[in-house]
Amino acid sequence: MFLGMSYSTPAKKAKKVTVTFNFAIQPNESKVKVGGKSVSKKGFEYVWAISKTVANNGTPKMQVEGIYVDQVCEYASFSSLGL
Repeated sequence: MFLGMSYSTPAKKAKKVTVTFNFAIQPNESKVKVGGKSVSKKGFEYVWAISKTVANNGTPKMQVEGIYVDQVCEYASFSSLGL
């Protein structure tokens, strides 16, 4: 995830500057268990589920109705930055 960049220069009117790029990295995950089911997600994606309570022989039990994977930031390639 790109968090921004900054630059600095050693003196006024310098011909060169130092540029710093800031990133956060989170690995992709596979076979993440959500409600007993396996889900795969990319780095900063968010996994969430909706559940309901059902009766199982008179005993309440949680049942997953849906599992969702949401993209929270735009995907992009930073290869053109030469990093």
